[in-house]
Amino acid sequence: MSAKDIAKRLAISFRTVENRLIRIYEKMGVNSIRGLKEYCQIVGLSNYAPKKLLREGVNFCW
Repeated sequence: MSAKDIAKRLAISFRTVENRLIRIYEKMGVNSIRGLKEYCQIVGLSNYAPKKLLREGVNFCW
C-alpha cells in the first residue's frame, strides 16, 4: 500500500505515515520499503502480526 492509502485507512495524515516510516527505517538501518521487506525476511518477521491487531476468535496457522 502507498503511504496515502495507509493514511486513509488509518484516518491519519499522509505526513504522519511518512514520519513513522522514516523512524522505522532508521531503527532497522534501511532507507526504503524494499530494504525493510528484505530486513524482515532475513530476521523472520515476514509473517508476523502482533496479537493486538488480530480480532479475538480469529486463528491463524502459518
